[in-house]
Amino acid sequence: MKIKIAIALILAAVPSAFASLIPLAPGNVIGFLGAYPGPFPAASILDNQTGPIVENTQNGTYWLNSDNGPANAYIVIDLGVAFHLASFDLFNTHNANFGDRGTGNFSIEASNSIAPGTGASIGSDLSGPIVTLVSGTLLAANPSVSPLVAQTFLSSDPGSYRYIRFSPHTVASFNPPCCGTNVYGLNELRAFDAPTTVPEPATMAIFGVGLAALGLLRKRTA
Repeated sequence: MKIKIAIALILAAVPSAFASLIPLAPGNVIGFLGAYPGPFPAASILDNQTGPIVENTQNGTYWLNSDNGPANAYIVIDLGVAFHLASFDLFNTHNANFGDRGTGNFSIEASNSIAPGTGASIGSDLSGPIVTLVSGTLLAANPSVSPLVAQTFLSSDPGSYRYIRFSPHTVASFNPPCCGTNVYGLNELRAFDAPTTVPEPATMAIFGVGLAALGLLRKRTA
């Protein structure tokens, strides 16, 4: 029991020292290409930033690309200031009880500048030097599993960036895809910052106490 308490103390110090959730809201979406008509806007990927996510009905809390929509659909997010991005939690959509839409392969790109989007896009797109932070694959979401499962992806670039772009490339759905090609979708995206500064002395003191306690308890147990 004492060892479990020591481990809990150590783990409590780690999140504050190494990563934190970046506060975002639907208004942080500043550009997109591709959206299904109706209550499935791109901004919905930032409307549930804490707690479990339930998708039992087509309630407009997730984004869908349109039927036969653009293959190069994307969503651009303004983080407000530049962050050293450490990781992302993505929640795939299964389109309520239908299970016929979602994202498979995707990438997350980043930049520190934007420009007006082109073609049928709305709002802004990344510009200037653009780097790829994540190239990953989302598992299809099962409509019978609730709440949705967070899938975590680490950033591969150590830089700091203000703007990010979610770019789906293939479809992954639990049931056969519906209604044409490029039926991408995403329920939620959460971004985490990893400060590059040295953690505060108080945080490191707690971390050190936890490690010392764990070592002492292990020695006594042995």
